Amino acid sequence: CARKIWTQYDCQVDLRAQTLEPFNFVTDADWVIGNHADELAPWVPIIAAKSTSPSAKFVVIPCCPHDLSGKKMPLKASAGQSKYHIYVKYICDLSEQCGFLTEREYLRIPSTKNVAILGRARTLSDHRDSIAKLCESGQSDFVARIPDSVKNKLSMEKAKQRAHKPALSAD
Repeated sequence: CARKIWTQYDCQVDLRAQTLEPFNFVTDADWVIGNHADELAPWVPIIAAKSTSPSAKFVVIPCCPHDLSGKKMPLKASAGQSKYHIYVKYICDLSEQCGFLTEREYLRIPSTKNVAILGRARTLSDHRDSIAKLCESGQSDFVARIPDSVKNKLSMEKAKQRAHKPALSAD
C-alpha cells in the first residue's frame, strides 16, 4: 500500500498513487480529490469534468501555486488579496470553465492553506470545447515531476560516486 491508512479500506475502494499526465487522464471516478496536489491542483476540476461518471464531483485543497504546465506561478499579492487567495481564484475560474458551480469551504485546520474548492454540481451548458482547450494549453508545456523515490535513488547514486572518487594529490 502506498499509504498506511489505506489498509483500513476494503478491496472495493479504488485507491491509487501513480504518476499521470493529466491532459490524457480519464477516470470513471465519482469523486476526484486533490489534497496538497501541487502541480495537479489546477487539473483536479478538469479531470473531474472529463470523468466518464455523469455525477463526477471534485474537491481540491490547493497549496503551492502551479499553472496547467506544472510550473510555479509567479503571483503578486495585491491590496487585500494574498498570493494564496489569488491562486484559489485561479482554480475557481478553471472549475467554472469546466462547467462546475464552484464552492469554497474555509477549513478549520492549523494551516494558511485552508480553502477547499468543491465542484458538486454542474451548469447545464456544454463545456467540452472549453475543457479541450484547457487540456491543449496545459499539454504543450506540461512536465511531470520526478517522483521522490526516483529523486532519492539518484541522490544516493551521486553520493556513492562522490565517495568512490579517488582523492587528487597535490604534488
